[in-house]
Parts: sequence; C-alpha cells; structure tokens
Amino acid sequence: MPHAHALSSVIGVTCRVLVPDLKAGHGVSTAMTVSPVQNTPAREYLDAVERTDELGRLRAQAHARKCLLIFGAEGVGKSRLLRTFCASEPFAAFVSNTRSPREFFLELLEAMRPAAGNGAIPKDIAAQSARSLKGIAQRVLDTAPYLIAIDQLSGPSRVLAGAIKDLHHYGRTPIFFAARSPHMEDIGALQSLCVLKTERIEIKDWPQTIALEFAARQAESLGLEATNLES
Repeated sequence: MPHAHALSSVIGVTCRVLVPDLKAGHGVSTAMTVSPVQNTPAREYLDAVERTDELGRLRAQAHARKCLLIFGAEGVGKSRLLRTFCASEPFAAFVSNTRSPREFFLELLEAMRPAAGNGAIPKDIAAQSARSLKGIAQRVLDTAPYLIAIDQLSGPSRVLAGAIKDLHHYGRTPIFFAARSPHMEDIGALQSLCVLKTERIEIKDWPQTIALEFAARQAESLGLEATNLES
C-alpha cells in the first residue's frame, strides 16, 4: 500500500493503518484512525505542523551566531525542521553525509557553492583529499556569514567531530546539528558546542489532536478511504 506507507512516514505523526486478514479473491481495504476535518485549518494547527515556535528558536540562534543542537526521537521531525530553516537562509549549508570526513566536506562544499563567489570553490573537487577539502571550506567560510546545518548525526568519529569543531573556529561559523539525544553516544565530542540549555532544543511529537487532524488531511489528499472516521 504505497499511499498508506507515505502517510505513515510523514514527519511528526504515526498513522495506524489496519489491514484485515482477507481471503483470496477479496479486495484490499484499509481503516485509518483519523477524524473528519474542516476545510480551513486553525492557526493552532498550522503553527504546530509548520513548527513555528521551533523555527523562531532556530532563527534567533542563527541571528546570535550561536550553535544549536536539535534533538528528539527518530521520526519526530528534526530533518524537516532543519531543511525548512535552511531553505530560508541563503548562507546555511545543509549536510547529511557524516560517514567520513572526506564525504562530509564534499557535500559541505557543494552546499556552500551557490552562495560562494565565482571561483571560490573549484569546479572539480571529487579527487581532492579530505585535508585539501577542509582547507577550501575554511577559506570560503571566512568570506561570508555561513552557518553549517548537519542532519542525522549519530556517533561521529573523533576525527570528524574534531573537523566540525575546527569549522566552528572560535564562534566564526555556527553549527546546527540534529541528533537523537545530547548524549555522548549520539553527538560524541560535539557536546562542547551545546553545553548551555540555550544551545539545545528538543523536538517533540505533535499533540494527539493535531496528529489526528494531520493524518485525516493527508488521507484526504492521497485519496485513501477511511471507514472508521467517527470512531
């Protein structure tokens, strides 16, 4: 059921889809635990779904040029929030590849390229070493008020964590990073970048009423048939 899968994987909501045990030859039906919704969403619903308060925190932290850890359970909406924030910030470089320092720097430089001046980043960087890539990144970071946004951080190696801290360079470049928790096993040596409570924001699940309304609206937009909307 591709539509049901798409709905259940949308950020911030767990949509339970019940599939009966049907005999061979019978059609497939689904039942979704959602409620009917009005056509025009309330302001409270929009603020929750669009993470208005959380986006405000990110923008305030960016304005102050301070680092920020975005943490929360898997699937709660950290990546979506970080991507939404970066889309509105011309000097925000979004990176999701943290498998190795070299792969990290390759993605970082490509993310920085649109805002960098002509020739600031060589066209062909694929053959460069991690050390060379880091040097290019440091030079470009000196030219503009960049911010680095790192998604899906999970137990970074000591080498990678050290490289990221070097890019921070005594506060020159704020680092926003998303992880499951502020604990050592999730963010490693980057704990030093988010020691203060103001340098951390926890992303939580939507309230149940918001989640159910979101599920109902998504079901309607996907053309799913819900047989128990009143339950």
